[in-house]
Amino acid sequence: MTTPNAGATGGAGAADWIANFGPFRLSARERLLEKDGVPVHLGGRALSLLITLVDAASEVVSKRDLIARVWPDVVVEEGSLRVHMVAVRKALGDGESGAR
Repeated sequence: MTTPNAGATGGAGAADWIANFGPFRLSARERLLEKDGVPVHLGGRALSLLITLVDAASEVVSKRDLIARVWPDVVVEEGSLRVHMVAVRKALGDGESGAR
């Protein structure tokens, strides 16, 4: 995995790194997730959530911090975070062939 730049933020789109994990490639700058070179459809907020989580891979990020990073200056219910997290997990194939 290519390490994200220090201080890069997923939600703001200012990050400039590429992460490779399993069959996936995530480019923060391009805001693009690919699986085996094929773009994976993922909504904007779900993609921001994934970028934020990968950018903070070595940290524990609270729900409150995730919401603040992905939805800055917007009041959001915890349920929205849950919905977009399900979208991220589905895009990454969570549960398929025992994947976790």
